[in-house]
Amino acid sequence: MKAVFTQRKCIKSVLTYGETSKPTPADDEVLIEVSHASLNPIDWKLFKILQFYPFKQIVQGKDVAGTVAAVGKNAAKFKVGDEVYSYLSYTLGGGFAEYAVSNENTVALKPGNMSFAEAAGVPLAGTTAWQSLQLGEISADKNVLIIGASGGVGSYAVQMAKSTGANVTGVCSGNNVELVESLGADNVIDYQKQDFRTLPGNYDIVFDAVGKHSLSACSDILVPEGHYITTMPNVKSFFEVKKTKSKGVSNQQNQKAHLISASASAECLEMFAQLSETGQLKTVIDRHFGLPALEDAYAYSRTGRARGKIIIDVKG
Repeated sequence: MKAVFTQRKCIKSVLTYGETSKPTPADDEVLIEVSHASLNPIDWKLFKILQFYPFKQIVQGKDVAGTVAAVGKNAAKFKVGDEVYSYLSYTLGGGFAEYAVSNENTVALKPGNMSFAEAAGVPLAGTTAWQSLQLGEISADKNVLIIGASGGVGSYAVQMAKSTGANVTGVCSGNNVELVESLGADNVIDYQKQDFRTLPGNYDIVFDAVGKHSLSACSDILVPEGHYITTMPNVKSFFEVKKTKSKGVSNQQNQKAHLISASASAECLEMFAQLSETGQLKTVIDRHFGLPALEDAYAYSRTGRARGKIIIDVKG
C-alpha cells in the first residue's frame, strides 16, 4: 500500500512516500481503508524525535476517516463497508497510509452530515478539546476563555463549550475574529490589539489551546478555585501542573493547573457525531494536502497559522 513513513538516511530519518506493508487487524481491531487523515502538531513534534532513532519504517497520523475493509475475529461493533472515523490507538498512529488499523473501542460511525475530510479532523483535536473542558468542570453556568480559539483544538473547544450553555470568550488574531464569532463565541479578543490578561474578566476556565501561557500569568482573570488547562506546558506551567498534582492546588486561591493528555474513546466520537448531526459541531478546514505532500503539510503546521484543521487527502 502507499504510505508516508520515516526512513533512515545517513544520520537521520526523512519522510518518504512509497510502498509499505498493508497492516492486518488483530482480533479486536478493524482495518480501515483511509479516505482522509488529519495532521496535528504532535505529528511533526514527534518526528523531530523519531528522525534520530534507527527504527524501522514508521507511519504517523492519529486521525482517519474511511471505510471498514476488514474486522478481527473478536471485533463485533462494525462490519465491512461501514463509514467510520477513528482516533488511532497506536502510539504513533498509522493514519498517513491507504490502510490503517485501530482498536474497535476507538472507532465510531462517521457523522452522517460530515464528509470524510471533515470527519477526519475531529478525533484527536475534538477529544483534546472536550476532555480539557471536562477537566475544568464545564457546565452551563461557567465562563470560559479559550486561547487559540481559531486553531484545530480551539475551534472545536469553542463549539463544545457553547453546546453546554457556557459563556465563551475566544482569543485569536484579528484575521480570525469573524471565524471564531461564527463558531458561537459570545466574545472575541484580538490578541494583536489587546492583552486578554489585562482586560476585566472572571473566568472559571482558561483553556490554553496553544500552550503559550501559565496559571500564574492568567491567575488575575481566573476565579478562586478556577482551572487553567494547557495542551503543551512551558517550564513555568509544567511546574504548576506538578504542584497541582502533588498538593491539589497551585496557589493561594486554590486555582488549579492541568496538562491535558487526551485518551481515545469511542464514547467521545459518538458524542461528537451527535453534536455534528444536531448542528452544534463542524470542522473548520484550512488546507488540503495530498499524501505525497505530507512534508509540505508539516512545514505549514509548524508556522502555527492554520485556521482549524489541516487535512491529508489519501484517496484523491
